[in-house]
Amino acid sequence: MPGTRLIGGPELLRMREAYERQHGRQQGWREMARDLKGELERKTLTPRAFSITEMVEGLVPDSREWMDSFVKPKNSEDLFLEASDAVSTGLFFNITGQLLITEVQEKFMDEEFVFLKAIDSKPSKIVVGMERLPGFGRIGRESQVVPEGKPYPLAGITEDYIEIGAKQKRGFIVPLTRECIAADLTGELLNTAGEGAYYLGLDTEIRVIDAIVDENESAASAGQGGHRYHWKGTSYASYQSTTPWDNVTASNALLDWSDVDNAWQTLAAITDPYTGLPILIQPDTMIVTSNLLWRASQVLAAVQVRNTTPGFATSANPVQSDGPNPIRLVMGKDLTLLSSRLLGTRTATDTDWFLGNPRKAVRRYYNWDIETSQAPADSQESFQRDIVTQFKVGVRDVVSVIQPRLINKSTA
Repeated sequence: MPGTRLIGGPELLRMREAYERQHGRQQGWREMARDLKGELERKTLTPRAFSITEMVEGLVPDSREWMDSFVKPKNSEDLFLEASDAVSTGLFFNITGQLLITEVQEKFMDEEFVFLKAIDSKPSKIVVGMERLPGFGRIGRESQVVPEGKPYPLAGITEDYIEIGAKQKRGFIVPLTRECIAADLTGELLNTAGEGAYYLGLDTEIRVIDAIVDENESAASAGQGGHRYHWKGTSYASYQSTTPWDNVTASNALLDWSDVDNAWQTLAAITDPYTGLPILIQPDTMIVTSNLLWRASQVLAAVQVRNTTPGFATSANPVQSDGPNPIRLVMGKDLTLLSSRLLGTRTATDTDWFLGNPRKAVRRYYNWDIETSQAPADSQESFQRDIVTQFKVGVRDVVSVIQPRLINKSTA
């Protein structure tokens, strides 16, 4: 990566000594850990720039004795246990943990996970069971002209709420063993953590896709742990052809701008359940499978469209007109085309496509987002399994549909 700085044991040692002189031992280690963390977050340092051996030599006082204790344990004294206290190894474990955090966060938000980035994730304090998100029905057009001296009319307030499913916990543990330190297996440690975080991210990406297309095993009510819209005690499939909303455009294969117009017209006809007025939605995303990606790109990128009336040669003179692509004129230049090879494996058919606003239709709620935590010193684990320390990676969340009226589904 351009601009990434490599760092080795001697430089780490000089840094540690400089921080200790300036801030004192304990505060110096905290300041150094903070600054290294900042460099990792800014990606001016990369986890693979470190070697465990060099980290031990640069960060742990009496590092040679500590390293020797892994491969040459003495019967007369337990150097391993003696050197594992927080005073001598705290900075090493702190930086090792930050390396894992950086790797885990990067892999969880892999650039391939486009749907996870297309929705919002919000914290939640409800840990057990379903969560109710309260609201109020819209007042509607109840405002009236008020004659002079007369009281203002009261506006009715109607209870409105949705419920989302219980959050579920996912994660894994990465152990840092004596063998890992002695053999300098930095890459293996980071790869193990990174691979686990990647698959946590992949699972989340698939759950977001399933919520958007309303398919597969999570297409169940919130009470059953599914992603479906649970409105005022009733669970609804996202895509309806009748009441309480119609957001399906059938026989609408994506061929040209007129099919986008058909989907747009279906969205435009959806009304607010309290006011009866059209929901004011500006579609900002077209979602297509990889099968339709090239065609969709052409439809959206077309600079000019041509209409001929009638659309075939007749004895009369057909009228032909050329004009700019109306899609960008109506929906703006910021319309996003969203696709993934995963999508075609999660939809009923690979010719289905969607138009709407996924960020306002689907949301992820979490008790805690992707995070790592370090286990305290555990002499039993170190004695039985030679585990120096352990790092836990976990997330507890749920993906839920919060407003299906904001996305249209078109089928061929």
